[in-house]
Amino acid sequence: MTQGDSGATTVCKFEVGLPVRNQQQGDIPLEDAQRVAAYRANRSAHTVLSKAHAGEMLAVLCLAFKEEYERVLGEQIQGARVSECVTQGVETVYFDLPRGVAP
Repeated sequence: MTQGDSGATTVCKFEVGLPVRNQQQGDIPLEDAQRVAAYRANRSAHTVLSKAHAGEMLAVLCLAFKEEYERVLGEQIQGARVSECVTQGVETVYFDLPRGVAP
C-alpha cells in the first residue's frame, strides 16, 4: 500500500492505456473510450468483489481486478491495457475513501 497525496492509503494502483485508433475499430472517440473504461472498471470491481472472501488480502483482490479489467476492456477496445503506473508525466488520480471511513 502507498500513501496518496491526500494522505489516504491507496490500496490498488493501476494505469489504463486506451488507443484512440486501432486496425480493428478505426478511430475511437475519446468520450466513447472514457465511457467504456469507466463502465468496465465498475463491472470488473463488482465481479471481483462479489466473489471475495472475508479476510482476503487486498493485494490479491487488486491483482484479480486488474486482470479482469484488462480482459473485459480489451474485449471492447482492442489494444487496451491495464498495468502498473509507469508512464512518466501522467497525473495520478486517487479515488480515496471519504474521510472517516476505514477500509
